Amino acid sequence: MRCLIFLLFICGQICWGDLRVVFFVQRDSSGEIISWVPNEPFYHLAIETEKGWLHSAPYYGVVEVKEVLPRGEVGAILVNKTRGPLTTEEVDPWRGRHYDPYFNWTTEAVYCSEMIAKIMNLSPYPMDFSAPFWDGRPERKFHGRLGISPTGVFQKLRKRGFHPQSIHLYGCQSLFWRPL
Repeated sequence: MRCLIFLLFICGQICWGDLRVVFFVQRDSSGEIISWVPNEPFYHLAIETEKGWLHSAPYYGVVEVKEVLPRGEVGAILVNKTRGPLTTEEVDPWRGRHYDPYFNWTTEAVYCSEMIAKIMNLSPYPMDFSAPFWDGRPERKFHGRLGISPTGVFQKLRKRGFHPQSIHLYGCQSLFWRPL
């Protein structure tokens, strides 16, 4: 019986792989990380699918791409070894949705961390738009609105057993380039 369980585990790892979520940081001209939320480094994220990566971004909305175009610099990768990448059935309900520049948790349009939080069943909390990044921007008025930041997704996934992966473990090519 133990051998059968072990074989199923190994087959699962080979056939389905791991689920990865990549988190991006943005730097200013002096190389310092720009915090969109006080004391939080990440500003964008994408989740792995069977065909590539799913993310939501301004101008494009929700798209599945075979390569994640660098939106800043990879700051972290979290891995769940108990399940594989998102399936087509999991991706389809999100495909083609508009990007949400209003950071509103209750609309069909979604921003990057909201979409991944909803896919992973992570709960929202009052968002913080008090970082200097938002000075003079209309989004400042969204302070306290329910939502979730990329770093919030990172923290909640860590509590759910996702583990950090070395950014250089597979090299940039295999992370960002994957034929369909």
